[in-house]
Amino acid sequence: MSRASSDLSVERSALKVERFDSLVTSESPWPGLSSFTEETRGFFFGREKEIDELSRLVRRETLTVLFGQSGLGKSSLLQAGLFPVLRENDHLPLYLRLDHELSRPGEASAVEPTPLAEQVKAALNAAFVLAKADAPPFGPGETLWEYFHRKEVDIWSAKNRLLTPVLAFDQFEEIFTLGRVDDRRRERSRAFLAELADLVENRPPATLRERFDHGEADPSHYNFDKPSCRVILSLREDFLPDLEGLKQSLPALIHNRLRLKRLNGAQALEAVARPAPHLLAEGVGEKIVEFVAGTRGGSADRLVEMEVEPALLSVICRELNERRRSLGQNQITVDLVSGNRREILTDFYERSVADLPEAMRTFVEDRLLTKSGFRDNLALETALEFPGVTRPLIDTLVARRLLRIEERMGLQRVELTHDVLAEVIRASRDSHQQRLAIAEAGRRTRRLRWAVAGLAVAVVGLGIGAFFGIRKQRHTTKQAAHTDFVLGSRLLDEGKFSDGMAYLVRAGRKDPSSHVIGPRILSSLAARNFALPDVNPLTLPSPAVAVDYTADGKRILVQCEDDRVHLVDSETWKNRTHARLGEEDPPGRNQEGGEQP
Repeated sequence: MSRASSDLSVERSALKVERFDSLVTSESPWPGLSSFTEETRGFFFGREKEIDELSRLVRRETLTVLFGQSGLGKSSLLQAGLFPVLRENDHLPLYLRLDHELSRPGEASAVEPTPLAEQVKAALNAAFVLAKADAPPFGPGETLWEYFHRKEVDIWSAKNRLLTPVLAFDQFEEIFTLGRVDDRRRERSRAFLAELADLVENRPPATLRERFDHGEADPSHYNFDKPSCRVILSLREDFLPDLEGLKQSLPALIHNRLRLKRLNGAQALEAVARPAPHLLAEGVGEKIVEFVAGTRGGSADRLVEMEVEPALLSVICRELNERRRSLGQNQITVDLVSGNRREILTDFYERSVADLPEAMRTFVEDRLLTKSGFRDNLALETALEFPGVTRPLIDTLVARRLLRIEERMGLQRVELTHDVLAEVIRASRDSHQQRLAIAEAGRRTRRLRWAVAGLAVAVVGLGIGAFFGIRKQRHTTKQAAHTDFVLGSRLLDEGKFSDGMAYLVRAGRKDPSSHVIGPRILSSLAARNFALPDVNPLTLPSPAVAVDYTADGKRILVQCEDDRVHLVDSETWKNRTHARLGEEDPPGRNQEGGEQP
């Protein structure tokens, strides 16, 4: 963030500015999670309809509200889509993101921060200079309404055309979050919202009206019917209730709105293919769109029905392009798309959570996925009750496009941005749990080794001669066991369960002390179902109706529908003898089929 005190550089002194233009070129036309700017508008496609609608709304009314879920590209739509169109129609668009910090590095804590309205005025003065516009500067203490309604204030372009400034406030929801952290910021935000409402509603500020009443200001110096400027408020959809809380002082909020939605498949294909068609092999654009949408196309109608997250689409395109460059390929091929889906999303996920506390990774993996690995959602207020989970951390993952917050039935809920992320997050969760199991097995093994080591001390004198030979043999055996373990694991990953388990068992026999082989076998077995071993069925002359066992459990009494009772050997599963109910045992034989003693 650059800051300076001169008029030429103050445009950025009070505003948060993120630059990444050098990252977007004809060889790397997708910005990932960054936004497109006016400088990179040549690579921005797929939003033509929304650009036309938004520019129409801006020209129609003083205030326009642009809202949508996180990750839909509101910042890109403003800068790369709307701004160039406005400039062609004698408007002077200004991208603004208010700085709500109270102190800055290197400044004394006693320094009073710049009021929000003063940030806007400084940015306007700098914009006039950069555009070579002929415009008077703001007077001391002059409000936005006073400046734009002064009779002598006209803003002329270098081509001698009258310009209309457009104040585009991006991420305006921060005034309801960062702007309400403490009393000082809350008061500063309240003052700015009052001044902004006066400007939008064409309402002279209360302080100016008092000066009129006391004869301290001349009303003839102002043109009360003069069009002033245009204002755009861009914010996340889940903060609309906060914005609508301002309707009493700012009624214009409800009249001129545009809700930004996800791209359909056709728009997504334009966003992928048009920036750099030379980088895509034939058919790759459609494959990327299907990949991100998580469904197959097959026809133009089916393509239009898809819904695609612009941020996720841009991430995938950028990751694929980086892989293409690392492999030295001229184009992104179909094989590159289909063969690296998991790796692309895994890299994206790992980078998203790598610098966050472990509690946030655990929250994402355990609370936002079901046990079977499907995407789940959670009430935001419930999520914040988990240890280590805070709103700033959740907002960080929202900004990184891993999570999103939606309002449903008046309740904010947090969830993953897309179903395609569930697969890699589930794999991370399973891997984490397996590592914990292996670590626990390792701890038990180490405790056992300490016990064995204590015993070995007593016999070390007798074992020195054989030690080196045994050590060499053990090393060879461990190497052989490791080879079998690696081969078995690879076969399991390829779905060849029987072959893989055979190698793992052989590895376990060679190296029983391994703390890796055992857990791998157990986790593989636990993930499968096995039928009980079958034996030859016992044949009876009629269906059984009752069963009982002898006291020693060695014989089974089975009563059948024909009123015969059969004595079955439980060890051999053979029918030893039988008798009909009510009959005595056959002469000369006992109940086990042997001769009477």
